[in-house]
Amino acid sequence: MSQLGKTLRGGVGIALLAGFGLGAGVFAVAPGAEPSAPLDPLSSVQPEATPATHPSGELGEPFSSTVGGISIRPPKGMRLLVRLDQKILAQWADDTTSLVLRRIKLEEAAPLTTEKHLGKTVEGVLEMTLETLQNELPGAKILRKDLTYVANAEPAMQTDPDPNPDDKSKPNVGLVVVRYTAGGVPQLKQQALIRASDHLYFMVEYVTPGSKANDDKAPEDPNERLAVETFGRVLGSVGLIDTSKVRQEQEKSLFATRAFQVNLTPAKLRSAIVPEQWFRILRDGRDVGYSYVMEQTAGGLPQPDEETIKRARAGQLTDEEKSRPFLLPKITPGSDILIGVKSRLIADGVRGNKTTGPIQTDSESWLFVTADSKHEDWSRLIVQHDATRPKDLWSEELGTSDRHLVGLKDGAMLTVTQSANSVNLAPINQEVPPFYLPAAVGHMLPRLFDLKQKEYAFASFIGDRREVVMRYYSVGPAQVVELDGTICKVIPISDRVGFDGPPTLHYLAADPEPDGRHRYLGSENKQTNTLVLASDQASIEKIFAKAGSARRASNPPSVQGPPAPGSGTLAPRQQ
Repeated sequence: MSQLGKTLRGGVGIALLAGFGLGAGVFAVAPGAEPSAPLDPLSSVQPEATPATHPSGELGEPFSSTVGGISIRPPKGMRLLVRLDQKILAQWADDTTSLVLRRIKLEEAAPLTTEKHLGKTVEGVLEMTLETLQNELPGAKILRKDLTYVANAEPAMQTDPDPNPDDKSKPNVGLVVVRYTAGGVPQLKQQALIRASDHLYFMVEYVTPGSKANDDKAPEDPNERLAVETFGRVLGSVGLIDTSKVRQEQEKSLFATRAFQVNLTPAKLRSAIVPEQWFRILRDGRDVGYSYVMEQTAGGLPQPDEETIKRARAGQLTDEEKSRPFLLPKITPGSDILIGVKSRLIADGVRGNKTTGPIQTDSESWLFVTADSKHEDWSRLIVQHDATRPKDLWSEELGTSDRHLVGLKDGAMLTVTQSANSVNLAPINQEVPPFYLPAAVGHMLPRLFDLKQKEYAFASFIGDRREVVMRYYSVGPAQVVELDGTICKVIPISDRVGFDGPPTLHYLAADPEPDGRHRYLGSENKQTNTLVLASDQASIEKIFAKAGSARRASNPPSVQGPPAPGSGTLAPRQQ
């Protein structure tokens, strides 16, 4: 297999599970939600189909990836989907067509098309692409394979590390068009390979309905003709972006991050502990859930207290035990950091019998990190319940990382396992950079920042992406905002997953408490119109009448393995 084939195969198709439809958006902004969102066995990556709305070949709004180094305009009316993995910059779709933008980084330099170099034949990326297509689509008919030139796709000044003045006289785009049949339906696939350098290419792939007549003498299909013209307009909209400013900002943020890590002492971590916090979760101005967060010192992840669980199932708990937000497991005493998070979300969605109705999603997480931030463990469990399913759906994620020296440099090894009902993904084992952020520290992060420093960058594991990604934080000036009808003076902290990611705004009270700490007020994601507000147990119980009983878990997530659905691990019930 060519190096391009290996690159593409390595970056496509790992997203077997994606974030909860409602939950992922909420978890991404909730203070009890860790940088790693849970995986999702419950919903498809693809959204509901929408009618095709680009019959004229018109283009939609521009899409730009500053860190990816490219901008493009998709056909008008196509819906932008979630990014599937680290090599796909964007994907659009409607009921019959799709457009995918990929960034391809080659380990070995390769020209756009096969050429002779120092007497040796060097295979081109265009030929590699065609080979990959022929292997993946046996029987596909090749309609076009040639080169073209797109003026706006010239490498930006800093995109090509080895600019060659002769390149401007060469074609910079390779085109491949094939017709094939998938599931009995004819398809037309157009691929364009845009050269930024011999190590960096962008692939634009446009798939549309194909002609049923596959004979060379058949009359031209008007839909295929429109698809070809539309793809030409899309390529004409492509522009490569200078990424040097992004690198400068990243370097500046990472310098501040290193200073933050040096100053993150065990005493500072312990002093940031807030023993108990309650949060309301609102979407579109309506309460859809709540979250309870417990922080304390401990010696490791908790283990189930089998005796207490036995008494709970027999109805023999004391009044004091019944009043606890958690049915507490056995917690080993210690001086490190342990955080427990319990959340419940209730919202209408498509249920197991395809009807629309209330779906309840319960989650419970335990995050542990040593006070020196060198070792972490975490467990996350999600149980989803709707009245139409005989059994609840669940997913679990278990992770650990250990910091160590790699040569003379600091590094860490990350290990993650994920499972969901009958699905088990391959374990993740990888080295992470020195600026990797343990999940428990990420949970506490807004309260730990030096507010005089304005920019930070960390690497965090994101469960639904199954990858370590960059998170960027920006501390803004004090301002006045309205939070669910209350005027508050706050210090906003922007949190972005990826340089171009939509920001979640964390709000700290601008005026410090007597102990000098700034109280955490909540967070807001304007893209999903989700608001998380600090609250208290009494206020939440007024909104959710059964919050007291609903929040108790009869058995915490097991560190040894996933629970049996419906076993009472979270005992979800519809309210």
